[in-house]
Amino acid sequence: MPKTEVILTHNIVGLGAESDQVKVAAGYARNYLFPQRLAIPSPPRTSARSRFLGNAAPSAKLMSLIA
Repeated sequence: MPKTEVILTHNIVGLGAESDQVKVAAGYARNYLFPQRLAIPSPPRTSARSRFLGNAAPSAKLMSLIA
């Protein structure tokens, strides 16, 4: 059974707390966690992003793109 990594958006008893990155069965993620919005997919690019999400101030380069 293939496993997939997800980032939890809510506390789930027996699985983990909000913002934890966990491995679950692909079907469990696809059929339950994603439709209920209890988790988001965690590809390698997202996992690096999640480490500093909310912790870092926006960079000057990013701010220049927005302005």
